[in-house]
Amino acid sequence: MAVVKQSVSGDVWSTSDRGPHGNEVWRPDGLLHLDDAALEKRASWIMERLEELETTLHQEGDASAAARVRELRNRTAAVAAGTSPAVVTVAFCGLFSAGKSSLVNRLCGSGALATGAVPTTEQAQAVALPGAGGQVVLVDTPGIDSTVDAHRLETERVLESADCVVVVMDYQHVESEPNVTLSRRLAEEGRRLWLVVNQMDKHLEWEIPFAQYRARIERAFADAGVRWERIFYTAAEGDGWAEPDNEDLREVGAAGVERLAEALQELGDVAPRAVLASVVAQACNALDRHVERLWESHCQRAAEGLRALGEVVPGDAGEARTRLNRVRSELAQLDAAREARLKALSEAQRSIREQWVRSVELAQIAPYETTERGRSYVESLRPEFRVGWLRSKRKTAQEQVSRLERFAADLAERTEKFLVWPLQNSLRQFVRETEWANDRWLEEVDHVAVKVTPAFCQSLVKQGALVSTQYPYQYVKDVVHAVKRQVFVRLTERVDAWFAEALQLASAEDPAAVDARRRLEALQTHLEVFIKAEAERVQRVSEWMERVMQGA
Repeated sequence: MAVVKQSVSGDVWSTSDRGPHGNEVWRPDGLLHLDDAALEKRASWIMERLEELETTLHQEGDASAAARVRELRNRTAAVAAGTSPAVVTVAFCGLFSAGKSSLVNRLCGSGALATGAVPTTEQAQAVALPGAGGQVVLVDTPGIDSTVDAHRLETERVLESADCVVVVMDYQHVESEPNVTLSRRLAEEGRRLWLVVNQMDKHLEWEIPFAQYRARIERAFADAGVRWERIFYTAAEGDGWAEPDNEDLREVGAAGVERLAEALQELGDVAPRAVLASVVAQACNALDRHVERLWESHCQRAAEGLRALGEVVPGDAGEARTRLNRVRSELAQLDAAREARLKALSEAQRSIREQWVRSVELAQIAPYETTERGRSYVESLRPEFRVGWLRSKRKTAQEQVSRLERFAADLAERTEKFLVWPLQNSLRQFVRETEWANDRWLEEVDHVAVKVTPAFCQSLVKQGALVSTQYPYQYVKDVVHAVKRQVFVRLTERVDAWFAEALQLASAEDPAAVDARRRLEALQTHLEVFIKAEAERVQRVSEWMERVMQGA
């Protein structure tokens, strides 16, 4: 049942402890204490609120929920009018062979229900509790673990209209998942829930003391979020215990059946009030399920988005959050790996670039012989330089060109051998050994080159500095620097382009991250639907309950 966040003072309405999800579930237990005059007045008020709810459900197109509320309104009308005795319906449910039918027979002092080692209850069977004046009816249901759909539907039909539900559990299978799940669901629906640990004749006190066994069972159900009203330890067969003087066992077995019978008789004593409390709880459940149906189309669309990505659709908000956190963690790991790749790439770029720049700077392309040729060329450019006496101008020019060509040729050869080729070999090795490089880069290695021509060397001469005796050596340094500068520029352009391309590829999300992000978005959408649906359920049930509580 949807939760109601606001409590009301007084003894007419009360709430349970917090449920497994922190929910506060309304249980109108205080109705059991109304006197006759207050009961009639309260029943009339609730009947009016049920009529309003029925109208709303009709307007919103939920005929089945409206019909259910109309049934509840009719029951309330009978209580208000007092025209016929109120009848409390108590549904006995549980796993096959838990002893439900035997227990009902024992309570009724008859063999009205068939029992045996094979499933015997296929249709719900109702038996009036003796001594209750026909105001308490016990209904035996098929096993909740039946593989037959008709049996499960029959059980759900009975549970939906029951005023009290008794979950009967075999001593040896009390903590089984079906028992815990069913009990928790009934508790969350605000049902009057009784637990019965049956077949206590299987208990061996020397194996585990009953007090310890009981504490373990009750702690397990409490930890699972089950809020029960009463719990009984019964044995439908047998009359007593081997240790009758054990105080812990005085209300166990046959005595437990007697206590259960007394509790059922007490329901008969307050039948009109018990029915009214049950009507309110069932109306809340009907409204709660109506809101669920209103959100079904949204849930289906969100579920389709998940299925399209190969994701299993979560069954509830808790599962959706768990899956969402798991996918978020998966995506965080993928993003962290991607960031690590980018960081490593940036570090590699810095390190390799420094290494290659150092190689360019340290390359020895102008040893003594080459420097001397450069110095000789600059010396020939001085104004006082002359070759011969006849036709000296032409011979001087020829000598200048000859010295320039020898210098340029020598420098070009050494640049190729000691700078360009070693650098290109290093680049090719890098490309071949780097997993994110590609073959096109090998072709681009050839672009990292420079042509040292006479024209290039001539263009670097500073005419105004020719008068300086130190300039010839500075000139050679300037030419070497210019050559290395051109190589450096071309190296930088090429390497930066490579790393930019690699960075772009590394920055792109890999398919696993893209898939995880899509699944994360789909799960977030699905969770939002759960949250919004739950919020509307809480709001609408709260508002209706507040209307019911007015004047309490």
